[in-house]
Amino acid sequence: MPMSKGEKGSYAIMFAASISIIMLVFSLAVDVGGAAIRRHRAQIAADAAAFAAAQSVDLDRLFTDNQIVLNTSEAAANAGRYASINGGESIAVTAVYVQDNYVCVTAASTYRTYFLAGIGRSSLPIRVRSCAKPLQGIEYEGQGQSLH
Repeated sequence: MPMSKGEKGSYAIMFAASISIIMLVFSLAVDVGGAAIRRHRAQIAADAAAFAAAQSVDLDRLFTDNQIVLNTSEAAANAGRYASINGGESIAVTAVYVQDNYVCVTAASTYRTYFLAGIGRSSLPIRVRSCAKPLQGIEYEGQGQSLH
């Protein structure tokens, strides 16, 4: 059965609409996937930074009072150094603090988008947080014994 001219035109419109939707999905996949990879790398850098900062505990206070008191300048320097080693210069440590006997680090990064920039979203913010427990002076499994 031969197609009329109107039917041929409707197939062209459906094909163009389908290609547009496929391109939109592809562009979202590229930008969202890239942001997910950046977030994963930032999380790895924050984990390393938290472990490094956790080693910056004031040992004198830890052994005398069994309290975690951070040597803040050393912790911030260690966290920043390990974040840049593991995440490159695209990761910035924004905070180092003690919370519930853990040393925590928050870090930030930005993912520059390729396709979302076309709709006014040129970058996506990435924020991560990681906490590490210092090895010394913390009670182990509720036994009340210090590891030192």
